[in-house]
Amino acid sequence: MKRTMLYFGSFNPVHKGHIALAEYIIEHDLADETVLIVSPQSPYKTATALAPEIDRFEMAEIACAASKYPERIKPSAIEFMLPRPSYTIDTLHYLEETCGHEMRFSI
Repeated sequence: MKRTMLYFGSFNPVHKGHIALAEYIIEHDLADETVLIVSPQSPYKTATALAPEIDRFEMAEIACAASKYPERIKPSAIEFMLPRPSYTIDTLHYLEETCGHEMRFSI
């Protein structure tokens, strides 16, 4: 069963610190992969304070691809398909229902 670390955030913008933490997770064998869950709308931030969600996702794609482990550090737009604002618990329930038999999640 794949061990997946879910790293939630608005990534507005994604930066070297985000990627350094994702790399640390891989380097210390805390998970098989790290997934940056790009939140389209945090309940704690106004929409006007955020760059467009697709832009933030694309920036995360570029940052993950430039990481030390591009095959193991990836972005996800899963929350783009879920109700807004985005709550971690709702995303976890959705992922458990759809992927829980294939992966063990950590946050």
